[in-house]
Amino acid sequence: MEQFVDRDVEFDQLTDCYESKTADFIVIYGRRRLGKSEFIRQSIADRDDSVYYQAVESTAQNQREQFVETATAQFPSLQNVRRDWEALLAALGEEDAIVIIDEFPFLIDLITAKELREEADDHLEKLRDALDVGDGDIIEIDGETPS
Repeated sequence: MEQFVDRDVEFDQLTDCYESKTADFIVIYGRRRLGKSEFIRQSIADRDDSVYYQAVESTAQNQREQFVETATAQFPSLQNVRRDWEALLAALGEEDAIVIIDEFPFLIDLITAKELREEADDHLEKLRDALDVGDGDIIEIDGETPS
């Protein structure tokens, strides 16, 4: 049986997280080709405080450089930040940025979840919002729940 989800409710949940004064880690999950990426991009379309990065299969160094290039377009101050995840996340935390990493598995293949989570946890209080793998809310797309 096909389940239909009220995308307006999901959209409101997501934007509420963006407005929260606490850091949130959110997982958006669903079958392929449902429009999850477009849904996320639409949620930040009118915002100037967000970084949307689409990870691709590449080397760890290339991933970091592409992330910096993407983030620097929105936050030029990142150009002078040391090129490691800890420094990048700290700098984005100082900017009170929303960080969205799409296709996270491509990135996680290169960096262990534990390493990235430890770096993010160190700066969690400074990050207002992030869409990322971790504890927190799960927004279901098309009624599927992660296994």
